[in-house]
Amino acid sequence: MRVRPELSLKRIVLNSEEVLVVPRYAVVGVGDVIYRSNGRRFLKLQNGTSQVSPPYRRRVALRLGTRTFEATAKELDRDDELEGYRQLSAMHYRGDRGFGRKAVLVLRSRHHDLPVVLGFVEVTTGFLMNRPRTRVLAAGFRDGSVRWAGWGSEEMRTRTSLVCRISRLVISPELRGHGLGSILVRHAALYARSHFHAGGLRPLFLELTADMTKFVPFAERAGMHYIGETEGNLHRVARDMRYLLASQTLMRTPVSAMRARGILQAQRRYATSAALLAEPDGVEPVTRGLAGISGELGTQDYEKYFGILRLPRPTYLLGLTKSADRFIRARVLELGLPASQPFRPEPVQALSDAIVIDNLTLFYQSSVERTPRSTEVQEAFGIRPHSIQSLVLQRLHLRIAPGSVTLVHGASGSGKTTLLGLLAGNERVPGLYQEGSVTYPANARIGQFQDLDPTRPLIEVLADGRPTSEALYALNVAGLSDAKLYLRRYSELSNGQKYRAMLAALIDSDSNVWIADEFLSTLDSITAITVAENIIKHVSARGVTLVVGAPHFDAFIDVLRPDQVVRLVSPWEYKVLTAEEFGRDRAKARSWHQGPGRD
Repeated sequence: MRVRPELSLKRIVLNSEEVLVVPRYAVVGVGDVIYRSNGRRFLKLQNGTSQVSPPYRRRVALRLGTRTFEATAKELDRDDELEGYRQLSAMHYRGDRGFGRKAVLVLRSRHHDLPVVLGFVEVTTGFLMNRPRTRVLAAGFRDGSVRWAGWGSEEMRTRTSLVCRISRLVISPELRGHGLGSILVRHAALYARSHFHAGGLRPLFLELTADMTKFVPFAERAGMHYIGETEGNLHRVARDMRYLLASQTLMRTPVSAMRARGILQAQRRYATSAALLAEPDGVEPVTRGLAGISGELGTQDYEKYFGILRLPRPTYLLGLTKSADRFIRARVLELGLPASQPFRPEPVQALSDAIVIDNLTLFYQSSVERTPRSTEVQEAFGIRPHSIQSLVLQRLHLRIAPGSVTLVHGASGSGKTTLLGLLAGNERVPGLYQEGSVTYPANARIGQFQDLDPTRPLIEVLADGRPTSEALYALNVAGLSDAKLYLRRYSELSNGQKYRAMLAALIDSDSNVWIADEFLSTLDSITAITVAENIIKHVSARGVTLVVGAPHFDAFIDVLRPDQVVRLVSPWEYKVLTAEEFGRDRAKARSWHQGPGRD
């Protein structure tokens, strides 16, 4: 057998000189024995078979708001998918440090307004050591020809290939927060059951260790079981580095010559990082500094020892067969392992009563500068010589119930911005006068979708005076679930990401009334749907009262589902429509635009 890679594909020349074309990352190579059955190609393994071709491919229906898009979860086998994978891969905060066998599944879009690759997941060989996994597997197990009484060093050496892992999972930045991560985890499991293998074994377990699960429970939504946190190395890092720096054999061994399982490769990386630190003053100052590190890392410690320190990380496990999953479920109960508890902020206090606008009239009163030309215009049109009054809104009556969603709709100049600014308590524009009243309940706390500080990293803006965990939670649930984005400035974000950052700032606040003018007006229709869906999800979950203003709403109205719509027609004419009345009006408008039907 000979393997010839060609961009997104590789050609396998079998001993019969027959050529088999498979995806670039298909887990088949020199030494594997392939056989044919019912038009498909398989590998014979110690505990079953692994399919080589056709490659993994499943249709997926993605629901964004009220719209459904077709996509495909599949092995990467096209050049445009390879390019999309590489671009998204560059965004991942850990980079590509895989070892052993690696398979890549992509979620390919079938819609022209979406990226070709919506996200990807990598399935790779399992690490030899993982303390939570060792604890769970340390009991009698049997699945067909595979069995053990406990999980000791011999089982680790000979059976670790029964565990494959998700090494990286990345979603396109504009589509985060909509369940695509859980979809990719589920397809990674299906793929691992049918197509993955290592060490002559078909995997029985799928593992995931990820910091992001502290804030977004995508693994549990895909059916994985939380089994604890990895150990990290803060408590032993000084001892480990002293040993590694003294291991001249390790330091001289090329990485390419190190055996699979990843342990030696990882040790070599740690030792290389430590050796660089030790160059000026020797080993002892480095190990003394490491010995002084506690669980709380300072900024200087983290920067200095980056590449050496490993922090504990949540771990999840999924059985890929019925018996394997029953085993994990039983062990989780036996060990009394708690369900993972991602950070959750304290809920906000809902409005105690309605916001009431009673007989509200707004108008501008401006004085006229006395010049020859202004006098000429006043005389020509009979305008009073001292001032001009411009009506903005007249005798508006409106009740905004706690927890409701209100849309203020009208053309430019209809008074939306002035009304929303008044509701938000913005500084009064000079010359604006008010008659009538706006009454808030005593516990009203107003927050606005407004631009953030463009000069500091997002995490600094949101965590200003608050715990970092709260800021990270807000950024993640708002759809900014990328570690690199936490460090970017607001001015460096796309329009969609800016809206998510503004949402994160509101989630991180104790505001119970959210107000947005020009709601989603700078976003394309797909991004508007995804952002609106995320906003409404949090408004509903937190009991927030939402008031938005927009000249156009077709892109997001079916997701927004307002309880009432204030239609500003002119300064003296408006309508307050219930959801039902607004729905009937929209149906009539659609019918009018379509025109009469043909016989």
